[in-house]
Amino acid sequence: MGDTLTQHGGPASNGPPVVAPTARRAPAGQRHERIPALDGLRGIAVVGVVLYHGGHLRGGFLGVDLFFVLSGYLITTVLLRSVGPDGSIGLKRFWSRRARRLLPALIVLLVVVLPVYAHWFATPTDLDPVRYDGLGSLFYVTNWAQILHGQSYFTVTLADSPIRHLWSLAVEEQFYLVWPLVVVAAVRRGGARTVFVVASVLGLASAGITIGLGLTRAVSFNSIYLGTHTRAAGLLAGAALAAWFAVHGAPRSEAAQRRLQGAAMVAVVVLGAMWMTLRVTQQSLYVGGLAISAIAGTLLVATAATSTSGPLIRVLSLRPLRLLGTISYGIYLWSWPITQLVSERHTPLRGWTLLIVQVILTVDIAAASWLVLERPVLRGAIRPPWSARVLTFGAVAAAVAVIAATAGAVAAPSTSVSTAGYAMSKVDGAPRLLVVGDSLPGRIVQEGILPQRDVLGVSTVDRTVPGCILLRSVGIVRGREGNVRDDVHPCDDGWGHLIERFHPDVVLMMFGEFPNDEVEIDGRFNLPCTAAYQRAERAKLGEAFDQLTAGGARLVISTAPGSSVSWVLAGMPPGMNDRVACMNQLYREVAAQHHGVDVVDLASYVCPPGERCKEQVDGINLRQDTIHFRGAAAELVARWLIAKVFGTKQVAPPPAATTAPKPPFCGQLALLQKNLGQFSATTFGAPGSPERDALIGAMRPLPPGFESSAPPELRADITSLVDGWDALLDRVAALPAKPTDAQYVAALAAVGAPVAHLGSWSATNCG
Repeated sequence: MGDTLTQHGGPASNGPPVVAPTARRAPAGQRHERIPALDGLRGIAVVGVVLYHGGHLRGGFLGVDLFFVLSGYLITTVLLRSVGPDGSIGLKRFWSRRARRLLPALIVLLVVVLPVYAHWFATPTDLDPVRYDGLGSLFYVTNWAQILHGQSYFTVTLADSPIRHLWSLAVEEQFYLVWPLVVVAAVRRGGARTVFVVASVLGLASAGITIGLGLTRAVSFNSIYLGTHTRAAGLLAGAALAAWFAVHGAPRSEAAQRRLQGAAMVAVVVLGAMWMTLRVTQQSLYVGGLAISAIAGTLLVATAATSTSGPLIRVLSLRPLRLLGTISYGIYLWSWPITQLVSERHTPLRGWTLLIVQVILTVDIAAASWLVLERPVLRGAIRPPWSARVLTFGAVAAAVAVIAATAGAVAAPSTSVSTAGYAMSKVDGAPRLLVVGDSLPGRIVQEGILPQRDVLGVSTVDRTVPGCILLRSVGIVRGREGNVRDDVHPCDDGWGHLIERFHPDVVLMMFGEFPNDEVEIDGRFNLPCTAAYQRAERAKLGEAFDQLTAGGARLVISTAPGSSVSWVLAGMPPGMNDRVACMNQLYREVAAQHHGVDVVDLASYVCPPGERCKEQVDGINLRQDTIHFRGAAAELVARWLIAKVFGTKQVAPPPAATTAPKPPFCGQLALLQKNLGQFSATTFGAPGSPERDALIGAMRPLPPGFESSAPPELRADITSLVDGWDALLDRVAALPAKPTDAQYVAALAAVGAPVAHLGSWSATNCG
């Protein structure tokens, strides 16, 4: 993305137009000039990326692939031009130039953005992934850090790391480190022809691996998208093009140029269609889409690098595109952070107006970075050995900035409970309880039952598996973003062994995280409550019931609670609570057909029929993340569950600890939540009815002191909510009597994010 090549102005040769780094001074009479069309191509690529970041171009992320092809072509050309008479390449000089080209602007980005983000925008849990991204960027391994830590590229939220986009720079830098060594070995063995063969074979292998993984879904699409081995195809396609030109020369004849430009126009149409329509979660992207994008990009690079006329060259040589291409590295670095920090959440701007402001800021900062920092460094403003010392000092300063800015990071609540083996808590003479399911019951056991084992009087074995799905053994699982979930495991591994070893008196089974994942059944993906899903689930439940009661234990299956706040979860398929209710009914039906199986109705305890799901019980916040019961909430639910499971009187809670007084703003938030609770009722009268008018009238005034008593960290959310409140009420007034989930989402779209952040603040501060 930060590569620069120039075109030789001297006599023609048998090879492609002579190219060399701009920092190398040409001999007298052989001055170099930039290739305008290549700059224009960079400009188009970065425009696609910026529009994608702003949410205005569905497939604009493919601009990164065009950058990959450009980088592979330009870097390989530089390397081949640098081959000495003895076949050596000045690798030290090459890597030094790469460092001087890329590190200074990256260091400034980290030193400026991360402290600003940490101080004014982030919560402690927001900082956790930023630490990985920041340190990973300095070592150019951000893509692998995101894969290993489960950071999804497909799920975009307002709290995303402002440097998550550096994964692609990491891929390029890994290429810059390894590929020159390959070129040296290939040149010594057979010259540029061998380089072409090696680049072609490795490029085809990378594309083949990508297609194979996409077809088999052996790993998640997220891993395929971020992986170096899968994204190397574009870089290697550009490298093969450079080697081909070095061997055979650029097309010179008029007929060859016409054919090349004709192919390039086809590539423009293909890429245009892909950029307009292709989503990053579509399987077609991984079973040929990325390969097609690389081929089309290679045709465009070949044309831009060798042609001097024609309609495509005239467009690519337009001054605005060339200027954007010149500062494209800075635009790439700053576009995503500005998109995150200057957003709907933090400004009153919306839509294209917001995008224009973001673009102006991005281009201005990128231009300043090029004029003040990047170009002077490339022109030798800091001479060796001081350049190495300054870069080293800068990298250390950036590392310190990352560590200092994320010092208050708190890991997001983990769903990891007992993925290997099991956890046991024994109470002498107490009944034995085995708990199976996913992280919903796992958290109740770990944070509710085990800490109260003496009070509850129960020996417990926890064999929950976070994120497990009972039907995982039937087929693969696809998440709500459309990606294959490689983190999902079957729930029932080892159940028979535990029954034989532990001899439980009671088995408690519970699931909570299934309703938005699809399972492949008979070659098709099915959400819960489809006919195929229900048939498979009914059969699997029957097998599980027989297995868990084989030793004489009584089995209790708990219904899963729904949620009143599903609309705050980005990308949630509509109808989640309907699917939860449907599956709970299936549990009841299958349990009724099996001797020794009972049902405990946790769903009705948390979400009473016809009422909004409870957010608090006895002053305790139930589910801060909308799914799991944690801490005091886990202890509360554990006491209720144990009483129901063993048919005993509910255990009284321990004496309440003295708590700090709640902030005054908690009262205003409680009134706001009450208003929104009325809005979320199952039915509230037809549009224009007295019931609807009464509801709107009750919601019309925001709570007294809503703005004046708000703490500073919530001011941006309060402003956004106040600005959108009247529009929200207008949408509420127009809703049907029984809105669908999708209609709820649409009505709340403008205020959903600030309300979600207010709810999070309330859960933390108003306990």
